[in-house]
Parts: sequence; C-alpha cells; structure tokens
Amino acid sequence: MKQKFTRRDVLNGASGLVAATALGGLIDNRTVASEESPGHAHEESTHNQAFAPIDHVLRHAADDKTVAGIVALGATEKGLVYEGAFGKADMNAGSKISADTVLWLMSMTKAITATACMQLIEQGKLQLDQPASQILPELKSPQVLDGFDAGGRPKLRPAKRPITVRHLLTHTSGFTYSVWSEGLTQYEKVTGMPDIAYSRNGAFTAPLEFDPGDRWQYGIGMDWAGKLVEAISDQSLEIYFRENIFAPLGMSNTGFLMSSAQRRRVATMYNRQSDGSLEPAPFEMAQRPEFFSGGGGLFGTPHDYVRFLQMLLRGGTFGGARILRPETVASMYENHIGDLQVVEMKTAQPAYSNSFDEFPGMVHKWGLSFDINTQPGPNGRSAGSVSWAGLLNCYFWLDPVKRVTGTIFTQTLPFYDPSIVKLYGEFERGLYRGLGRARALRSEIMCNINRRALLKHGSLLAAGVALGTTGVTPALAEPGAASSRSLREALIGAWRLVASVETDIKTGAVDRPLGDKPEGLILYTPDGYMSAQLSAAGRTNFESGDMYKGKPEEYMAAGLSYLAYSGPYYVDEANRTVEHEMFVSLFPNWKGQRQGRIVKLDDKELHLSPNRPLMFNGSLKMATIIWRRASPNV
Repeated sequence: MKQKFTRRDVLNGASGLVAATALGGLIDNRTVASEESPGHAHEESTHNQAFAPIDHVLRHAADDKTVAGIVALGATEKGLVYEGAFGKADMNAGSKISADTVLWLMSMTKAITATACMQLIEQGKLQLDQPASQILPELKSPQVLDGFDAGGRPKLRPAKRPITVRHLLTHTSGFTYSVWSEGLTQYEKVTGMPDIAYSRNGAFTAPLEFDPGDRWQYGIGMDWAGKLVEAISDQSLEIYFRENIFAPLGMSNTGFLMSSAQRRRVATMYNRQSDGSLEPAPFEMAQRPEFFSGGGGLFGTPHDYVRFLQMLLRGGTFGGARILRPETVASMYENHIGDLQVVEMKTAQPAYSNSFDEFPGMVHKWGLSFDINTQPGPNGRSAGSVSWAGLLNCYFWLDPVKRVTGTIFTQTLPFYDPSIVKLYGEFERGLYRGLGRARALRSEIMCNINRRALLKHGSLLAAGVALGTTGVTPALAEPGAASSRSLREALIGAWRLVASVETDIKTGAVDRPLGDKPEGLILYTPDGYMSAQLSAAGRTNFESGDMYKGKPEEYMAAGLSYLAYSGPYYVDEANRTVEHEMFVSLFPNWKGQRQGRIVKLDDKELHLSPNRPLMFNGSLKMATIIWRRASPNV
C-alpha cells in the first residue's frame, strides 16, 4: 500500500534543506498566483498592486494627452503578468483602446519574418551564409551608390562581394531606409523610385549604400528576406505566416490584409505637433500591395503580439505549439555582426522619425533580427537582452536571463518620441520592480533561514534515509500509469541522481561534469515545493562570466563542494515543463532565480533539461540531469 507523504512527514524526517522547502508553504499562495494568472480589476489593467505604479504612469499619460492611447503588456515564462490599456483608440470618436485594438506593427514585423527564415533554416532549405542570389536572381549583381555627379545624377559601381542571407537578416547588406539616409532620400527624389513603405516592387531597385558586410545600417534587408521566404515556400507571406506562425500561436488578428471587421477596430494614428499636441492623420499600409512587406507591413493586436514574444521567451514553444527549436531561438539572441557595431540611426526625414539610438554610449550588437544590449539596460533588462520597435512608437524587449518580456503600443509619429520613450522606460522599470515586489515576501522568509543551521542538521542525501525511517513512501505510479496522471502528480516524491550530461551544440561532444557516479537527491512535495542537492566536486572548473558566475576559490572558501537549492516549483502541464525557483541556494548567484526545465518522465526515470542551450566554459551546451525514483524504504 502506498502512502502520500505530507509536509509534516517531511519536517519530521528530512534534513534542514527539505525543511526549508516545506517552510515555503507558509508563504501566502495568493502572492504566487498573482504572478501567474492575474485577474482584471477593470477593463484597463490587471489587478495586481505590485504593478500599480505602471497603471499610474500610463493613466496619467493618457489623461494629459501625452498619448492618445497606450497599451502595455508584460510576461514571464509563466504567462501574462501585466496588462494595461489607457486612453482612446480614437479621441474624436471616444472609442477606448484595449489589448484587442488593431494596430499597425510596422518594423515589429521584422522579428516575425526572421522567425519564418529560421524555420526554413531548421528545415535545411536556407543557410545563413549562402548568397541570397541563389534564391533571388535579382540580387546577383548589386550596385553601390557612390555619390552623385555634378548634375545630381547618382553614380553607381558594382558591389565588391555578394549579399548573403545573414547580411539581409542583420542590416549589413548595404540596403538602407530613406528615413535614416540622406543619400537614399536624394536618390528617390532624382530617380522617382518609390519608397518601400508604398509596397511597390519598384522599391527593390534601390542601390546599396555600402559593400555587403562593411558596416551596420538599418534598411530594407528584411523585405528581401520576406521575398526569400516566399520563393522557398512557394507561398505568399500572408499565407506562410498564417499557416506556420499565426494559426499555431492563436494570433487570429494579425496579418497583412485586413478584414472589414478588423478595420473597424483600427486605432487612429496621431502626429505630434511642435507644441506637444496630437493631431489625427490618415494611415494605412497598402491593402492591395505589389508585395507583402516582411520589413513592416503587418497589423496586429497587443494580445496577439505578446503571444509571439512569449513563444520566443519560452524557447520556441507556446500554447502547445512548437514554432522553433530552443537552440534556434538561442542563436537568434547571439551576436551575428562580429566586430561591427549597431550605430545611431540619424534621421533624414524628421516628420517620420527622430534620430534613434536605443542605448547611447553602449556597445550594442545585432542578432536575428534584434538589437542586443551588451550591458545591463538602465531600466532592468539584463545584458544580452534583445529588443526592437515599430515606426509608430511601439516597442518590445525580451530578457532571456531574467525570463521577462515587455511591450508597449501607441500609434504616434514621429518615431522615437521622447515622451513615449520615457513611458517605455518607466513601464520596463515598473515591470521588473513589480515582479520583485510579488516575490519579496517569499524571498524574505526563505533567505532568513540560517544557512549554517541547514548544514548542521544534515544533508539532503541524509533526508532520503530519514524518509525511509519514517515509513513514508513517495506515491509512485503503477507501471504504465504515468501518462494517465498529471505531470505534477508524477513528479511528487524523491528522486536519486543518476547522471549529469552536457552536449556541445556545435561539436556534439558529450561531457559528464559530475563524473560517472554522482550523488544527489531531489524532492518534490505535494504542496508545490522542491529541494535538491547534488555533488559538485567536478564543478570547480567554472570560469567567471559563465552562467553560474562563480570562481573555484569562491566555492572552496565557502566550503561548498556541492549544489543545494530549494523553493517553489511550478508545473506547466500543457508544455510538460517545470520551473524551479530558488530562495535558499548554496550556489553563487542562484538565489532568487527561476530556471525552466523541460521534463521527460517515465515511471522510474526523470530527465530535466533547460528550455534553451546555456553557456558552459565558453561553449553553448544542452544540459540534461537524469534522476531515478528513490527507494528509501529498502
């Protein structure tokens, strides 16, 4: 006969670390729930006092007409944690803006086009370093604009090297935008070439402004990338995006071609006047376009777009749909421009954009296809976060370290409006602070537990013996029954460490950092708390700057030759993942972190892997820790 063990059993028979895990149950569960599934106090914002400062800032901005309307959403891997909508979709009509209002995404389209390209790369149909002309012959002989002659006519010369797919995805191809280029603005005037925003194929006759790979300059490369997707898939972007990204993610209100019902929900665009006031102006991307603009043609809703962002935050999966592999998403966050740097985008057309540098004074790089801040941002995001924006003052960021994403939406010109940029910063700061407030009580309780007392009362390995002496047996599944139970039910109990395996993403080399006979135990309690300890003798070769950010001397000075951590755990049944949150940690820099794990589970063996590759000793690796059901009563 099997018995389920309780918190009392754990306290009676387990070690101090297990006791710390159980003590976590004293924390008010409503604090945890508020991060996972916030309700709505009213139609404008989520009901969570931790984020009340955001509400105040955004409401005030709408009330004083800094913006006509603004929508902001924030999420973690657990789901949406903040949603706020303040002001009007149309000030004259008085219609309220909401997270379901239809908005023009503009250059926030680029991340979606990049995702489509990465799908094709996963399938082996596209390679980053292949010449783009192999797919699009019109790119075979690109011309570089080499100034203008005395009569004002453009001077052109052949490019020194071919344009690759990577060049197009990273704005290093030589293609530019006239909004941020005096040269291309003049070229359009002299030749009559249409601007890319009109969605006319004549825009693709634009010359390069520099040789491919020579520098970074924002441009129409992602529109060319959209044409790559169409050529390879033999589908229009409208159909490809719908079938391979939007439908799987439930983004039913995003696309290039707008229905009549969606048009009735479109927010009005406003121009900022010199006195700071807002004037409405007609705006619509071409609805009978000659091409679908992979660089900026999509409309969508905030609710839809945050689903896309959560997919990227979760390593390519959302709502049970796998859009990209974890290692693919991780590669999108990496620097793909080498020693080149992202530079300020100096305006050539102030009516459309102010000059733009998201991180003045900071070295920043470009991924596939995002801006990367190489140092921590001023408002909370980690170094290595990625971000971008849309012309009508919409912005987003993804923080793969803290596992947070945020986005704000307005429909305002010119781009990089100082007042809206300030709101963006205040929203980001408020989101991180709100998440911190929601965890503060748990952190205070758990971190006040005396670490020496935990060690004094025995290791977690001893807890396995203690569990055995109490006659308590974890509830195990009958053979073949694991699939019929929830993941949470199947996890409950004690698991003995079998192996720790790290596989190098590039070379395929396999390492067992804890040796062939590691020691360890992990315990999941029925009320949502976890505690783990495992030998870390083999971990003394970590270099400072890796994910654990500890030096061997630091471990040894603290007398720590093993890992130990405990705190709540969170189960995502749909995606078969579990997230550990560490409040008591005997490993440097782990305290307070959340770490997501993909779970592979049968009756007797538990495999826990990160939801993305991680950096170990300078190499990107996928790590798996394997556990087996403990048998403490034997």
